[in-house]
Amino acid sequence: IWLKGFDGRKWNWEEISEDERLPNELLIEILGSRKPIVFVEGENGSFDVSLYREVLSDFLVIPRGSCTQVIQSVKALKANCQLHHLNVYGIIDRDRRPQHEINALESDSIYVLNVAEVENLFCTPEILELISNKLERDVSQDFQTVSSAIFNRLRSELETQISLHVSGEIKFLLNMFDANKKGEQDINQELHRLCSSIDVSAIYASTKQKFEQVLTEHNYTELLAIYNRKTLASQASEALGLAKKSLPETVLRFARGSSKEEIRTALKPYFGSFIQFIN
Repeated sequence: IWLKGFDGRKWNWEEISEDERLPNELLIEILGSRKPIVFVEGENGSFDVSLYREVLSDFLVIPRGSCTQVIQSVKALKANCQLHHLNVYGIIDRDRRPQHEINALESDSIYVLNVAEVENLFCTPEILELISNKLERDVSQDFQTVSSAIFNRLRSELETQISLHVSGEIKFLLNMFDANKKGEQDINQELHRLCSSIDVSAIYASTKQKFEQVLTEHNYTELLAIYNRKTLASQASEALGLAKKSLPETVLRFARGSSKEEIRTALKPYFGSFIQFIN
């Protein structure tokens, strides 16, 4: 039972039907909030979810584990006729997604970060500069050290990263299979049509060119958008004279203190189209 209000004489209540796509504890958390809801990847207690909660303090941030669970949760809430009035969004990692997939997700109120992994937010130039200043270090030298280390790491595993991107693109294209086809012949034709439309060589060449351009131009911001490696923050930590995994912890400490607005301002552009909802 959802007790929506009380005017001093009568209760305003509604019985909420069970929804197998939404656990009861999740429904209770959602209905008890007056804030708009945003589902994110990750787990409670992690650095990335904690950062989300500092940057998106005007939202009820609910971690749902994987990107698949985020997508399913947003769609389930929007499809629930009793709860469709709620403002519900999802934010997921870029994770090798091509632009046409990002556009499709946004049509369902699921937004994609401008970095490959949420952990990359701790390594953005703006955050590195802010932390270097707070620690009274040489900002230029720190950025040079961090960026050089990360570019060298990418060069050392370039083929792996390219292959991951190509495989992700092919996986997305295979999801375009028309499951409404009936009969052996039509299903077989649809499968052959789809497979013949996927040019692996062209996808690989295009992806390789994108990575090589990032390396040639030493484009650090674009590197963060395409480089899937959760340990980048550890490398940046050491370059800043911090313990191996303490950069995220340091960023969060400042985000919870006097630097909260500075960090929010620095990171908002990395939230892609979701920036329109961030005050």
